[in-house]
Amino acid sequence: MKNLAPVLALLLFAAPAARAADVGSAGIGVGVALSSDLPDPASKGGARFHPGPSLQIPFRYQVAPLARLRLDGRLDLATGHDQVRWQEEVDGQTVDLQSEGHWTMLLAAALSVGADFTLPTEGTVAPYLGADLGVAWVGTYHSFSGPTQVLLDPAQNQLDNPHNVDPYTSQVAFLTDVHGGVDVPVSDGVAIWAETGYSVAFLNARELKKSPPALNATRDAYGWNAIRIGAGVSFAF
Repeated sequence: MKNLAPVLALLLFAAPAARAADVGSAGIGVGVALSSDLPDPASKGGARFHPGPSLQIPFRYQVAPLARLRLDGRLDLATGHDQVRWQEEVDGQTVDLQSEGHWTMLLAAALSVGADFTLPTEGTVAPYLGADLGVAWVGTYHSFSGPTQVLLDPAQNQLDNPHNVDPYTSQVAFLTDVHGGVDVPVSDGVAIWAETGYSVAFLNARELKKSPPALNATRDAYGWNAIRIGAGVSFAF
């Protein structure tokens, strides 16, 4: 939040000189954000991820004085926990087991397209609202030990290697996003921006890769509901 202080100061003291952007202009930016996963009733076992970093690369093309097309690339990283299920044979009976306490890492790469609409205000600061639709590749990685170590297939895992990637899932999901922010010009063709947003992706249950096939191990479905706040810089061309 301290890093956003200069932006907030500009919001309060910007001189009145704003004008609509030139149609046909374009720009690309880069920014960093902090994303936090919100609770989702679709998340089995209370799957939840802690706040983590996000890298955002927006491309914007002005299609009207107060409207622009937006193409967004984003990377998200978070750690937390999810729920996995598997089956073991005990005394000749098949028993269903599950775990929620293991360490889990989420890695997501998203590409979305949408629009931003600039609010008509006086001043150099340009507030905007927007929405995107897109797709996200999501990898969910796990660290198993103790009772869950049975989920490590020795034929597919190097158990003595600390860099071994434990059983994981990999999938593509639809993504929706809404956001709002401000653009603040700092020189000719350069602006800083601050933005808050909320994106949603639903991850269906998936079979755990690198786990013994006989265990029928799966990762339960969960919702990735990321609320974020961040800032960056954009360059016109």
